[in-house]
Amino acid sequence: MLNRHRTPVTLVPLLFSAAAYAQPATTATDAPVGSATGTALEIRLQTGDVPLSDGSSMPVTEGGAFLGYHWPRMTIGVGVAFRRVASSAPSSFGTVATTTAVVLPGAQFSLARASDGRVELFGAIDAGLGRTWFSASGGSPAAPIRSVRLQIGPGFRFWASPSFAVGASTGLRYEYFGDVGTRAMSITTWTTSLHLTAVF
Repeated sequence: MLNRHRTPVTLVPLLFSAAAYAQPATTATDAPVGSATGTALEIRLQTGDVPLSDGSSMPVTEGGAFLGYHWPRMTIGVGVAFRRVASSAPSSFGTVATTTAVVLPGAQFSLARASDGRVELFGAIDAGLGRTWFSASGGSPAAPIRSVRLQIGPGFRFWASPSFAVGASTGLRYEYFGDVGTRAMSITTWTTSLHLTAVF
């Protein structure tokens, strides 16, 4: 009678265990790019228009920041925008400086993402209230005015790591200013923004 040698049944689980052990372990650094969840801080540099005391407007660049909470597909928080510009006025006023601060609650929603997660297309909406102050080197400046801003549009991000991204966005901005000079004023314009995003 021939003797047949068989692999003991008890070796089968050991072989599977060895194969599993040979696979590289998943670490925090292997997390999908852009998948971090936590507090988000975004620094922004964007274009816009500022009202002048004579009722006209001037294109300017403004700085801003956004602080909120980031999920892989959504970010909700509150932003601030700040801008200051000086312009020539009639001789009785000299140089007039216009300073605007706006508080903007907002949300960003992921619309599409590349297969590796690095490039993301998102939509953003911001709406808030602001205030503009005028100061003059000579004479009495115009009284401060309040404003309302609504902004919506698309943007993209490049995630260099799971928690850091650079990006840009564009959108339609509507801004209403009360009583600029002798009348109310509204400005509708396209705006562009560059931003850095970090998730902690």
